[in-house]
Amino acid sequence: MIPWADDPYWPVPLEHPALSLSAIHLWRANLDQPTEWLQHVLPLLSADERTRAQRLLKQRDQQHFIAGRAILRLLLARYLTLGAEQVCFVYGPYGKPELAAPLNSSQMRFSVSHSGGVALYAFTYSRSIGVDIEQIRSMDSMMSIAQRFFAPAEAERLEQLTSEAQEQAFFGMWTCKEACLKAWGKGLAQALDEAEIVYLPGQAPRLYAVAGDVEAAADWSLWSVQPRPGYQAALAIEGDCSDLRCFTFSNVDPISKMNLKTTPGSHTTHSHEYGVTHRVSHAARKLAIKRATRCLYQE
Repeated sequence: MIPWADDPYWPVPLEHPALSLSAIHLWRANLDQPTEWLQHVLPLLSADERTRAQRLLKQRDQQHFIAGRAILRLLLARYLTLGAEQVCFVYGPYGKPELAAPLNSSQMRFSVSHSGGVALYAFTYSRSIGVDIEQIRSMDSMMSIAQRFFAPAEAERLEQLTSEAQEQAFFGMWTCKEACLKAWGKGLAQALDEAEIVYLPGQAPRLYAVAGDVEAAADWSLWSVQPRPGYQAALAIEGDCSDLRCFTFSNVDPISKMNLKTTPGSHTTHSHEYGVTHRVSHAARKLAIKRATRCLYQE
């Protein structure tokens, strides 16, 4: 398996890349981060994010949530040139995070997905965007799921493939559909067959119809990728996706120039995943943020 830092298709940038108005940046990240790093970035999370982490039953899920949210905040902080703890979110009816006012005036759009220990983050300006990643796994009920939730034409095309090709095509279509639903601000409660996908081995996927409307599909682009062995992912974006660049997040920052501002005061952080409760003073918060900025970009 190619080490995280050595994949030429997903380079670790030496400095944070500038995002032009027409560009799309797609970052992959390893959520299995060291405990020390998690402790350093925990103060970056909001109170409600820390509460959400505590509610997760498994320690690994708690750690993945903390890592995922911290990385999202660190990346957004670089794009918006502010402190990571100053990033504020609002949530759509299906839980999709967006920038809260006044940060939403930047027109920054983003989408986040994670599966197993891998996360994807997509960023662009002024266009709806969605990303999804799934860990590929054997499923005895794959065809029955397709016949139930996919459009009839999709299930028929899937059934015609060999068993090996079926698995890749199934997860390819599934991630394309989820990416579309996220871009449209809808949840999985909506019918998956609203996004009808043409996904054939050796060909780029394309959105064929939106709720039966073939013309509406022309406004969207799809991109399918395997960010790590054993994972399938997809990006859906309004308009063209030709100006797409991929990067790997590393928690070792070679530049250490993160501009993370702090807010006066102190608060109590309940670190349930470490089995302790501790009070974070303003000085300790600044120190934690300083250490985290040394570790921005890890294998």
